[in-house]
Amino acid sequence: MISTKKAQVSIEILILIGIIIIASILFGIMYLSNINKNTKDATSISDDTNNSINKWTGKNTNQDYSSPICNNNIVEHPEECDGLDLGVYTNKTCAYFELGAGNLYCNNCKISTADCSGALTGTCGDGIKNQAIEECDDLDFGSLSCVFFGFSSGSLSCINCKIDTSFCLN
Repeated sequence: MISTKKAQVSIEILILIGIIIIASILFGIMYLSNINKNTKDATSISDDTNNSINKWTGKNTNQDYSSPICNNNIVEHPEECDGLDLGVYTNKTCAYFELGAGNLYCNNCKISTADCSGALTGTCGDGIKNQAIEECDDLDFGSLSCVFFGFSSGSLSCINCKIDTSFCLN
């Protein structure tokens, strides 16, 4: 009789230990999920619009950066510049392009040399490749071909006065 009573007490103790373990696990899960809700990344601050701003980069960490947004003052691939951010052209002038005096500026996320004293004027789409400001113009690629870009054959195309090699073949 004593051994049956000891077995029953042992089972009750095991059940009690099991309940304590399960309660501890549930408490831990609730505690950790509450910490994650109330804790912000140490590099983030909030602005007046409830956006989370990375204090080192100034970027809105709630914003999707998978596609570039022109005129947000952040240079994102494939932009050359954005607003006041001239990207790799920061601190460069027209002299960098051998276009005389003047300053570069950003126009629709492309570097503009229109204010350069030696800038060649021209209009994209007029069929004339203007050396300093256009890679191509309609069918005018200068002396360039797919072979120049390392392809065996094919045809270059011109999109917004920029060379497109997508029709070149290996």
